[in-house]
Amino acid sequence: MSSMFLKCYALTTIVGLDKLDTSKVTKMGSMFGYCQNIESLDVSKFDTSNVTDMSKMFMTCQKLTSLDFKVVCTHLNVTNNRLYICKIVIV
Repeated sequence: MSSMFLKCYALTTIVGLDKLDTSKVTKMGSMFGYCQNIESLDVSKFDTSNVTDMSKMFMTCQKLTSLDFKVVCTHLNVTNNRLYICKIVIV
C-alpha cells in the first residue's frame, strides 16, 4: 500500500478506507503523502499487525487536522515510523 494515494493533490476525501483488508500489508510508507487537500482521515480499522514501514505516511498533508489513528499506534512491529505528522489532532 506504499504510495497508494501519493501525490493525489486534488483529493479531498477518501471513502471506503474501512473496507480495505490491510491484514497482510507490510509497507504503508508515503501512503497519503502530498495529499494536500485531505482534512481528515479515519484509518482506525486498519489492521497493522504486519506493517513494518509507515515512513512519511502523511508527509505534506497540510490541511490534515483530524486523524483517527488509534489502531495503527497500538502495534510495535513498525521499524520505520517517521510519520511526519504536523498540526494533526489524533483522536
